[in-house]
Amino acid sequence: MLKINLSNINNIVPKARIISNKFKTLLHSQLDQDIFVKSKKDLLQSSREEIFKAIDTSIKDENLIGEGSEAKVYKIQSSEYVVRLIKNENTDGFVDYKNSLSFLISSRDKINHVVAKLGEGCSIMEYLPGENLCKCKCPRELAGLSKSVYYDLYKKICYAKANGMVFDVSPSNIIYDSDKKTLTPIDFIRKKRFTEETLPLSDIFLSFSLYLLLPQQSLNKIFNILLKIAKSEINSKHPIHKISKKDMTEFFRLYKTYCATEFFQSIDKIEKEILGKYK
Repeated sequence: MLKINLSNINNIVPKARIISNKFKTLLHSQLDQDIFVKSKKDLLQSSREEIFKAIDTSIKDENLIGEGSEAKVYKIQSSEYVVRLIKNENTDGFVDYKNSLSFLISSRDKINHVVAKLGEGCSIMEYLPGENLCKCKCPRELAGLSKSVYYDLYKKICYAKANGMVFDVSPSNIIYDSDKKTLTPIDFIRKKRFTEETLPLSDIFLSFSLYLLLPQQSLNKIFNILLKIAKSEINSKHPIHKISKKDMTEFFRLYKTYCATEFFQSIDKIEKEILGKYK
């Protein structure tokens, strides 16, 4: 990104906008912060043909950043996007993703970071820098993240639940950006495909518990961070999400399944105290 040289401001801003000398300082200050020139063309501003050409040339093993039972995700070269392509059940390729291109995005689409919808359920999504927990090269860092980082993760999963979307529990569906120190959930599924109640708190802890490279001590610390979040939400008059008794019960059960036994006696006491608040 190139910042505009303010010495040329009179060639950029119409003189009619500079009403008086009184506002020149303010105007220049705003321009100094807000006006930028894009250094390269955004893919989504390209023609339909250019977008599909960019996708086609990016379908290579070196660009593959994720794969599930239904789809593969490729980084689109020279862009800040990825493409999720649904596998064709009858061939080794993909469904016909070129039969549609739409930029009409719903709130549910945005939860999954979708920026454009292609044919047959395929989509273009924002590229999220970092690595999923299964590929995380610094697992011990996770326990050192602040409570606010985990609270932000919790809020995103609760927001998705409120919009009828369920987090697909897996360590591969949480992206850790070691530079910005953020945790971002990905891969949400429409709630109507599930009959069981969704449990945001337990889903987060289970995702970290299934991350086999995470040291036991680190998992204990993450549990305590999530426990603090749970306590503050339960005691809050305006919680982000009302944590159910089932979610809390499952949260403690998972701890006893995956964590060290020497803390069980103290945890039993905490569990009894918290669950006692539910009628």
